[in-house]
Amino acid sequence: MDNAVCDPLTDEPVHSHAMLQILAGDEEQDGDFKIFGYDRYGNWCQKAKGNHGVTVSSGSFSPSGRMLSTCSDDSASTWQINPQSDRSENKYP
Repeated sequence: MDNAVCDPLTDEPVHSHAMLQILAGDEEQDGDFKIFGYDRYGNWCQKAKGNHGVTVSSGSFSPSGRMLSTCSDDSASTWQINPQSDRSENKYP
């Protein structure tokens, strides 16, 4: 995935356990991000989206893949991933 958000220390894509989900930044919309992963039928698709407010520099999925932390140079947010509604909710700004 060309626009995957990469960990600044390892330069590896930010992904959940076993690469079931991956975080991608939207290069045209500052702060927008999308989460791609497998649906229940095994198809790769967009599962959720959100906006950090500024360009996301890194992120981390929880072990369950249901929570995501995003960060930039001077802010961090925690998101609850809700694939049924096709959006992520910022639960802990």
